[in-house]
Amino acid sequence: MKVLRILLILALLFGLGLAVALFVAFREPGIAKHSVLKLTIQGDLLEYRTSEGLEEAFGTPRPTLFSMFKLLKQAAHDARLDGVILKIEPFGTGFAKLEELRSLLAEVRASGKWVWCYADTFGEFGPSNGSYYLASAADRIVLNPAGELNLIGINAEVMFLRGTLDKLHIYPDFDHIEEYKTAMNTFTERSMTAPHREMMESLIGGLFDGMVADIAHARKIDPAQLRALIDGGPMGAKRALEAKLVDQLAHPEEFEEAVKQ
Repeated sequence: MKVLRILLILALLFGLGLAVALFVAFREPGIAKHSVLKLTIQGDLLEYRTSEGLEEAFGTPRPTLFSMFKLLKQAAHDARLDGVILKIEPFGTGFAKLEELRSLLAEVRASGKWVWCYADTFGEFGPSNGSYYLASAADRIVLNPAGELNLIGINAEVMFLRGTLDKLHIYPDFDHIEEYKTAMNTFTERSMTAPHREMMESLIGGLFDGMVADIAHARKIDPAQLRALIDGGPMGAKRALEAKLVDQLAHPEEFEEAVKQ
């Protein structure tokens, strides 16, 4: 009986030891104090991922808007995090989503944490209105010395198919309620009507005014001065620094070192 009791005790101790070893080996890593959340924003930003695809099977999937919202919300209230690094690559999404992301970055800053942003370039081969608008919510914007800032304002393009339909002998017939209901104009017109142009200019003007106001406030620049800089864009990295649209010119490794310090 005594031997059996000893064997049971040893088995119990072995089981406990094995359980502890497995827990340590397979537990998810925790977040240490003075950690930093690093978000890389690039490509077409999905609202959420509905199914697993090749990206999930063969690599690390890019964060969705939903996951970024969740992470930034948590970062604002997690005492273990000191700040957020925002790495911006070329990406695409609407201004409404950008406003939501900016508001969450503002919430992080309001909690006493810092937000630093780095970009190799802002729109080297196209406009950077969206990417720079998001970056302007950061405490500090760092740009690669070889980069550019293509903050050049907002435009809109409208397609008209009436000429093509005429060649195909197709006559578009829609109910039309008032001149500012322009959805059917794509099919019924060959160019913009005066009300259509007025509506588009009002829409784009409202977006542009809001963007200028938010960036000017964040960068502590007079809105009229910012409009003049946009009218004179695009600009190189050195000029962007002189205009106080960025805070520092640095290569990626220099930026990483500055963050560590």
